[in-house]
Amino acid sequence: MSGKFPRSEFIEEAKSQHHSDEFIRFTLGYIDRLETKGLPVIFSLKHLGTILDIDFKVLKEYTQNRERYYGRFKLKKKRGGFREIRVPNSLLKSIQYWIQKKILLKASPSVCSTAFYPGCSIYNNAERHLAQESVLSIDLFKFFDSITDRRIYKIFKSMGYHSNVAVDLARLCTVGTHHMTPLNEEQLNKLPERFPIYSNVLPQGAPTSPMLANLAARNLDQRLFKLSEKIGVNYSRYADDLTFSGKKNQIPRLKLIYRIIHDEGFFVNYSKNRQRNIGQKQLVTGLIVSGDTVRVQKSYKKDIWKHLYYCKKFGVAKHSDYFGNSFFSEWLLGRIFFVKSIEPDVGKDMLKAYNELDWAF
Repeated sequence: MSGKFPRSEFIEEAKSQHHSDEFIRFTLGYIDRLETKGLPVIFSLKHLGTILDIDFKVLKEYTQNRERYYGRFKLKKKRGGFREIRVPNSLLKSIQYWIQKKILLKASPSVCSTAFYPGCSIYNNAERHLAQESVLSIDLFKFFDSITDRRIYKIFKSMGYHSNVAVDLARLCTVGTHHMTPLNEEQLNKLPERFPIYSNVLPQGAPTSPMLANLAARNLDQRLFKLSEKIGVNYSRYADDLTFSGKKNQIPRLKLIYRIIHDEGFFVNYSKNRQRNIGQKQLVTGLIVSGDTVRVQKSYKKDIWKHLYYCKKFGVAKHSDYFGNSFFSEWLLGRIFFVKSIEPDVGKDMLKAYNELDWAF
């Protein structure tokens, strides 16, 4: 099903089934509200199945037993520990991609959000905080894991969907944390008060999660933006990284920021908070902003040049084998293109050196 909803066919069919004029007017109003926003008209889970060409029983099974349809793996964090990734199976992932494309891309995040939407990047985020006297960075604790299916339901409901549809869409985009690796007593004790343990939350690994997380944080962004605007400082958010910058004596008090974060149902990762003043290396989402241009950290660039040097000196095959990464060429090229996206001239020099190497091994 594509294009505008067939209103005349609907009216004719509704009348043939002896629905009241009030029912028809109510339903047409529902259709109009969604189409005005460019959203697909969905009446029920069964109707969604028809749109997606998926059997209703299959779709219902996915909403009622969603945990069965996620795989899991762990990614090692830079600072120790692991991040658990929940990956939907191919059918559920295709449903989520449809929701992402047809619904979520039609909703705008706040102007403060610089991640997960077309045209957003860590460069855009860092650029807002160039050459400031002071930069304050605050990290949110378990960002995706703190956003429950109840909050996702409210997002779809606010977009105009009927309650039953909003419930089912939320179920298709969340999964229970009680099916993840169990937390030990020490880990449980480290969780903040009121943290939603063993709830259905946004899975890291689902294509819908990043955009839904942004939409869940709209009120948080709005409140922090109004606060920043009032006191004359800059504010932006890249996923779970919140940044304030401006005059040192105008940066908002941590106590006030924390209160707003907690009021909006999020939690602070206190161990990652930092404030850097002029004269110190100021970082925003890993990029240097203490100057007139956004730059990549020297250590990152130095590491790339080191690999390029050793590849030239010892040969790509030998260095790749020593490095122990079967995807070494792709890994190195990815890092070079990252530098090129931030510092084009430096990236071009690196790419030239990369292309001069003999990769036929």
